[in-house]
Amino acid sequence: GAFGHLAKISLNKYGKRINNHIPKMHELFKSVEGYIHPLAIIESDEHKFYPQIVKTHFPGATHISFPGGKSSIAGQGELKKLKFDPLFCINHTNAMLRANINRLFRRTWNTTKRIEQLQKHLDIYCYAFNSGLIR
Repeated sequence: GAFGHLAKISLNKYGKRINNHIPKMHELFKSVEGYIHPLAIIESDEHKFYPQIVKTHFPGATHISFPGGKSSIAGQGELKKLKFDPLFCINHTNAMLRANINRLFRRTWNTTKRIEQLQKHLDIYCYAFNSGLIR
């Protein structure tokens, strides 16, 4: 969980935030079931919840997990020590989100922001990116 001075302020201001991580992962997988082949190969990092969620929604799929790797030099963002990073595409997408959505590069975004406002910000970014306004 969050800790420190800002976490205390956030807790007092907003209260304890409900952890929707697992239900939202199920919601996401449910929303893409019709678009992904039942026997697909699904690649992810080694998050402990992913194997069960993948098995629930895609029981015939092959799930391959990869270690995340550590950043090689501070300030180089997603550059890893790995020669080949199988998760480069999603890591690059997440880096683009952090670079273009200012509230995501703050360490405190998850404790100080209302989820509805974050969703609105993500919606605006997705529209701008998909419209070609952001490259």
